[in-house]
This record gives sequence, structure tokens and C-alpha cells, in this order.
Amino acid sequence: MKEYYDGYSKAGKWMYDLCMNGAKFLHKQKWLYYILMFTWGFTTSFIGLLTTLCLLISGQKPYAMHGIWKFEVVESWGGASLGCMFIRDTTSADSVDRHEVGHTYQNCILGPLFPFIVAIPSAIRWHIYNHKKKKGEYVKPYDSIWFEGSATDIGDELFLEN
Repeated sequence: MKEYYDGYSKAGKWMYDLCMNGAKFLHKQKWLYYILMFTWGFTTSFIGLLTTLCLLISGQKPYAMHGIWKFEVVESWGGASLGCMFIRDTTSADSVDRHEVGHTYQNCILGPLFPFIVAIPSAIRWHIYNHKKKKGEYVKPYDSIWFEGSATDIGDELFLEN
């Protein structure tokens, strides 16, 4: 848990804790992770499977990372998690990998709510964050909201375990 946790609202702390504890449990019960990924988290996973198929057809090669498929495409745009796979740019730091792995666990825990309370707000937030940063405006740390902070912390914990 990082210093920004104290800045979360009561609901944000609850959601952060739910995602962190759920991810720790699912990491130990990998079989349940996959069952949830393709049942409770099916909406996002289905989009990820279609994206994976398109990327494979276009000649992209996936990398396995903690049982999740990773694709690297183009430069300088960050990453996106889609169920049991994620896409990232070719120039990002490894911390993006860890962060996107964290979002895959959030998908299992939050299921059909994931697109609405994590994925879409995360995409919007990323664009606003980058726009303000390019203009030289002050921006809070990227993980200063529960869904970004827990994704980073989940990924960091999984990478430290292995």
C-alpha cells in the first residue's frame, strides 16, 4: 500500500482493499482466476480474445506473462488490458506491464462492472492526465485514484513474488 492510499475516499479504500485481497487470493488459486476470467469477466475477455485473434492474424507475436498474453504494438501510448491479455506500446517501461497485469485481476474481481468502473474511467483519466502533463499543468500522481493504485500494487506484488 502506497502513500496515496490515505488520500482515497472511504469507498475508494474499500474498492482498493477488495481488489488487492481478491487478487492475492486469485493468484494463489490460478484455476479460479481463469474460471472467473471467462465467466464473470467474460465481456472484457471476449473483446480481448477478438483483439488477440486480430493481432495474431496481423503477425503480432504474444509474450506470456503470469499466464496472461501480452502484445507490444507501436510507440508511446501506454497500455490497455482486455481480459486475459493486454496490449502495450513498444517504448513503455516494465512498470506498464505490471500495471496492466493488475487490471486483469480487477477484471476477474469486478466482472461486468469492470468496463464501467475501471476500464472506461481509466482510459479517460489517462488522456486527461497526459494532456495536462504536456501543457505543463500540475497533475496528481497517476495512482492517486483507487483503480489505478490497486492495479499498480497488484502487479508489483505479483512480480515481487515470482
